[in-house]
Amino acid sequence: MAGRPQRREMLKKIEVAAEAAKMSMADFVYDYVASGKTLVDLADEVGYSRSHISRHLNNIPEIKEALEKARLEAADALAEQTIKLADDLAARLDRGEDVKNERIAVLREQTSSRKWWAATANPGRYGKPDTNININLGDLHLDALRKTRSNVIDITPAEAADDE
Repeated sequence: MAGRPQRREMLKKIEVAAEAAKMSMADFVYDYVASGKTLVDLADEVGYSRSHISRHLNNIPEIKEALEKARLEAADALAEQTIKLADDLAARLDRGEDVKNERIAVLREQTSSRKWWAATANPGRYGKPDTNININLGDLHLDALRKTRSNVIDITPAEAADDE
């Protein structure tokens, strides 16, 4: 770690935030990302670039594992945020507030981006099922030929008997 003062300073800032929350650094990073915040948000808080933080946090095995698990949890948080955004807009409309079309368009984009991120972070739960079907005509033709050969009954007459 000698010779890397920026890395030390960045990790110290995260460590101080983790200590204030009475957590280990891995737990702090997990909670931070699992709540739906991003590494960009964390980078802004500690004053470094996202790539700098990502590179150094992913070099620590315990924190890398926490980040991977947190992203799965973050997908749930993002899905919940989309519901809250839509419900809040519906409540405003129910109260008779004037909502501009621009606000509705922005909400649509917000929910769309959150749905995309949730599907990317946790494809098993939020991704679209793989509906691609591949049909290989050559294989189908060969299978049909094999099937007809196995169903062919041999009706070739047996050799004539020697009695004649």
